[in-house]
Amino acid sequence: MRRRVAGFYSAVDTTASTSEEIIRLLALRLYALGYVKESYADAVVEREQILPTGLPLGREDSIAIPHTDPKHVLRSGVALATLTAPIMFANMEEPDEVVSVGTVFLLAIDDKDKQISTLQQIMETIQNPAALDSLKQARTFDDIRTIIG
Repeated sequence: MRRRVAGFYSAVDTTASTSEEIIRLLALRLYALGYVKESYADAVVEREQILPTGLPLGREDSIAIPHTDPKHVLRSGVALATLTAPIMFANMEEPDEVVSVGTVFLLAIDDKDKQISTLQQIMETIQNPAALDSLKQARTFDDIRTIIG
């Protein structure tokens, strides 16, 4: 049984030129929707520099799952961006390397226990190549909600 995160925001065919730009774009939306504190975007950007979240999938483009401490979150949510063109994120496995990222899951989790279950749900989705391809082709919030579960 999949557990849903309380809130979900999606941005399809988003344009960004850097990892910081996409993080700040999605964080601004989560802030506007009341999911995160004003400190959230800076905290995610700082954490990404120390503990990168680019996850290579052995495909043309990979994913990133940036997040930060629950103290910057008001209520749990996920912001998803599918990018019109991939951008570079530092590789979580080899921080000195970069990976070409086409999909970004920005996590706003208010409880560390929820963070694990949310990451598991995302990992289930991205390990299914058909689901990942479907995410890239999704055009509406409902399309993405159906794929993520």
